[in-house]
Amino acid sequence: MGPGVKNKTFSLRTSLHSRELSEGPSRSTRRPAPTSAADLRRQGLAKSKNLNFVPDESSEGAMIEIGEDVRSLGIFLKWTSLEGVEVYDSRFSEYVVRAVREAVEEIRSSLTLEGLKDNPVIRAYRDFYWRLGIDPTKTRPSSEALVRRALRSGSIPLINNVVDLGNVASIKTMVPIGIYDLDKATPPLTLRRARTGELFHPIGGSPEVLSDRDVVLADSGGVVMHVFPHRDSVHTMVTKETKRILIVACGVRGVSEERVQEAVELASKLIAESCKARARV
Repeated sequence: MGPGVKNKTFSLRTSLHSRELSEGPSRSTRRPAPTSAADLRRQGLAKSKNLNFVPDESSEGAMIEIGEDVRSLGIFLKWTSLEGVEVYDSRFSEYVVRAVREAVEEIRSSLTLEGLKDNPVIRAYRDFYWRLGIDPTKTRPSSEALVRRALRSGSIPLINNVVDLGNVASIKTMVPIGIYDLDKATPPLTLRRARTGELFHPIGGSPEVLSDRDVVLADSGGVVMHVFPHRDSVHTMVTKETKRILIVACGVRGVSEERVQEAVELASKLIAESCKARARV
């Protein structure tokens, strides 16, 4: 940890954004997660004077646009941004290691591999894939892949605090979450159908040739950042040099808007707290 860390200022954009498509998500009776800065403060996100909340003054939808070609699929997104983050190795953070361990223990106490397919949230993402003509037992939504790994092995890999705490939020809510380095992307971003033959460069894998049945999040420069809701790109991945992140939670028909909102807010809270915890060391 270098000098001056204690004076680091974090800016959490608290005006949560969403874009819903036709035939949007079903509503649940659960109490909606708070979205205002005041509500977030009451939940303990602003306990430290080092954490300052900055409302996003841009118009809704300025960051992410929805393509006309995917408006019938029942997809919706929730997103927020976090600035001034510090990315570090999770293995040396008691806060991150504990959060990961508790999330894994919680999911293992409530679900089994055999019963996972019957969970209504998992089922909704699988049904979405079937509607695209993709077999979800071969190409799994990222949240299901995480939960399955936690159930099977009792652990998930530790990458860095930002990625790992995003994974914690995904495991707890079972909602796919993508986190991107905003300095490597060119807004506005667009959620659209992939173009046949378009290349995707996944993290930890070989380049993939996409077809028009795939749904992707791409930036204005044509970089495919995410294949919905499955995998993220190496081009916009979070590294130790990352300072600004975009957190996107992926919703589909059959998953409540409140749950997806909870996912993005939980990821934001955990990541912001991890930076504060680092600064207090």
